[in-house]
Amino acid sequence: MSSVVLVALLVVVSVIVVLTPALRERLVVALGAGRGAEIDRGAQSRPVREVGPGRRPLAADDLVDSAGINVHLHYQDTSYARFDDVVRPRLQELGIRHLRDAAYTTPGAEPESFFFDRVRALVSDGRDFQFTVYADPDGTTDFTRLGGIVEASDDGVLAFEGLNEPDLADNPAWPEVTRAVQEDLEGAVSSLGPGAPQVVLPSVVTLEAAAALGDVAGFGDVANLHSYYAGRQPETAGFDASGYGSLPWYRRSISDVTGPGLPVVSTETGYYTAPAGEFWVPSEAKATYLPRLLVYHFVNGVDRTYLYELLDPFDDPDDPQDDFGLVEYDGTPKPAFYAVRDLLALLADPGPEFVPTRLRLDVRAPEDIGQVVLQKRDGRTYLVLWNTGPVWDPIGREAIEVVDEPVSFAVPDGYAVSRVVRLADDGPAADQELPDPGPRAEVEVGPTLSVVELTPSS
Repeated sequence: MSSVVLVALLVVVSVIVVLTPALRERLVVALGAGRGAEIDRGAQSRPVREVGPGRRPLAADDLVDSAGINVHLHYQDTSYARFDDVVRPRLQELGIRHLRDAAYTTPGAEPESFFFDRVRALVSDGRDFQFTVYADPDGTTDFTRLGGIVEASDDGVLAFEGLNEPDLADNPAWPEVTRAVQEDLEGAVSSLGPGAPQVVLPSVVTLEAAAALGDVAGFGDVANLHSYYAGRQPETAGFDASGYGSLPWYRRSISDVTGPGLPVVSTETGYYTAPAGEFWVPSEAKATYLPRLLVYHFVNGVDRTYLYELLDPFDDPDDPQDDFGLVEYDGTPKPAFYAVRDLLALLADPGPEFVPTRLRLDVRAPEDIGQVVLQKRDGRTYLVLWNTGPVWDPIGREAIEVVDEPVSFAVPDGYAVSRVVRLADDGPAADQELPDPGPRAEVEVGPTLSVVELTPSS
């Protein structure tokens, strides 16, 4: 994604899949994207964490807290200029707490500027920021002012992130520049003392670029993925036998740069719906995939996932770059907005850490059904189910019908099924009919997430 349209929030090294035509051309050579093989309509998904008898649930709010989103608060010539009537209220409704934008220290980016006014307003709403630094012909982040950014943001800075896709810059010395910037960034942030923001490593586009950059793990706290799935479902097993394009492949791709042990964030991921793009998806597929992406990343060890992006910045339906938003250019929510909003609202449970209670659910489901168990502090437990198969063929450009399948589970003693919510691909979620009472319950599960709420009786 070009630096003109990017935002920032952590520090890590990443490898991404196809976006713009220029980037697509690079990736065809470097990574073998667009190999032309037809999509496998059968079981071609990575396995999702199984739910066995007695498995301890995950904290529901940890999933909610793993969600982030990219914004561009400084883009005054785009839809982001509508801060008071679109950006702020939509973020409030969406329920995402973590934002990624750029760390501006250029003339005019003073604490009293409109940019920091907006940052402080969102911090007061309970949000925080990951700011990406930059070094380009238009200016370079002044690292002596990072403390001032933290202060001007009312201490709402979670992390500073290294350069965004510097290998796309027209500079043959980009590896040296990127390493130097990362080292300087780590030093500047460390000088802020205890409680300083985290440092996220830089992101690059190709495997060759990752090799050219080399190991920079010593200058950051967090590893970084740009995990775009090129129109495939997030659980894809990859586009070939190597697993190319899958989440495990992305993680392997950055291992030489980040080393073992660093936590991982995905600072960019998402789908566009502009048919002019090679790997577009219809709005129904986007609404189906984004909640699944958040859940799949969460259960597979991605600490935070920043969706790209909140708004369509321009009103150009033929430009994929302007079509990643969860909200239309005019401020109207897309179906994907409602799907993400409804998932987060259903599971939100902020509060101190707690240890979830083990339950025996004994889920019986076909192999292609994803299963995750989550729990809130009051004991309410959520069984999240979905068919992990694709709903869209990005090669043939046609929808794939996914038939609902029955899934049964044991209702634990002292619990009752109080609600079954199914996320929609065309608008707000809908409650499903409750299963018949008894020791086992059965629900029909399709490609959008179904969330079964079990409530303790006492």
